[in-house]
Amino acid sequence: NSTKSVLEGMGDVKDLAHKKPTYMENLEHPIEAGVASKIMISSEFFRGNFYVIFPESSFLKLYENAVFEEQDQINDENIDFAGELANIIYGQSKKILSAAGLNLDMAIPSIHRSSQIQSELVIVIPFESSIGNFYIAVAPGEL
Repeated sequence: NSTKSVLEGMGDVKDLAHKKPTYMENLEHPIEAGVASKIMISSEFFRGNFYVIFPESSFLKLYENAVFEEQDQINDENIDFAGELANIIYGQSKKILSAAGLNLDMAIPSIHRSSQIQSELVIVIPFESSIGNFYIAVAPGEL
């Protein structure tokens, strides 16, 4: 819901649909990543990483929709937008979880140019839309 709200509001993406969450190893196709934002989470009830992963074409279409500026590649001018998206999606999710009594700390995203996730267990939610595919992933760590 947070992802849908953010992309509808910032990027005018009205046709966003998610597929069933699955383990990364069970995906039909490997994740194509032009840019990935990672937020490290540490709380009383969860420790691990939250990722928002975009193929380059999906990211650039969303960027154009959000800032009304066309770009032909991911570069130093637009890459920070990936971190902002992850931060806003995480922040909205944090509010929902906090209302349910599950408090998460604020965190600063890091940005990567690949989808390499160093974890034995990775849960992925694939999304489809008019801007293309992208992914939300969660990799739990040890408590």
